[in-house]
Amino acid sequence: MDRRKLLIAGIAEGLGTEIAATFSRAGYDVIGLARTNRALEPVRTLVEQGGGNYIHLVCDLARPEEVSAALRTHEVSIDALIHNAQLLMIKPFSEISAEDFEQVWRACCLGAMISAQSVIPHMAARKTGSVIFTGAARRSQFLGVCFGQIRASWSGTGAGP
Repeated sequence: MDRRKLLIAGIAEGLGTEIAATFSRAGYDVIGLARTNRALEPVRTLVEQGGGNYIHLVCDLARPEEVSAALRTHEVSIDALIHNAQLLMIKPFSEISAEDFEQVWRACCLGAMISAQSVIPHMAARKTGSVIFTGAARRSQFLGVCFGQIRASWSGTGAGP
């Protein structure tokens, strides 16, 4: 039996690893995109324990040419995309520069668009597929007072407290 293919854009420890393990037990092989190889072995182990195969690809999700090159031989067979890239920046609000803001936005938002654009045309051609966007990076502490200073936690994804 052919297993379905899940692409996790932004796989690392935590939520990405748990998503990979859960989907492998549900009959999916997993392809993970990440900036580094840091999560390669723990994810591979969990996916294989769930009966799946794991392919780990290194690229910067905010660079279309890197995502395209990484997915070139895989994009036509992806059944589901979960965009899970997070970049959390915690510093005093007055110290967050436009460059800091853009760095978080590029990882969380622009990367989501680029990943989706890579696979949605192939899903549409097959008339099947799913795209899910996660947001788990400390969104409950967006703005608060900490030790008398106003601090901001900025993550480009998520909703609600």
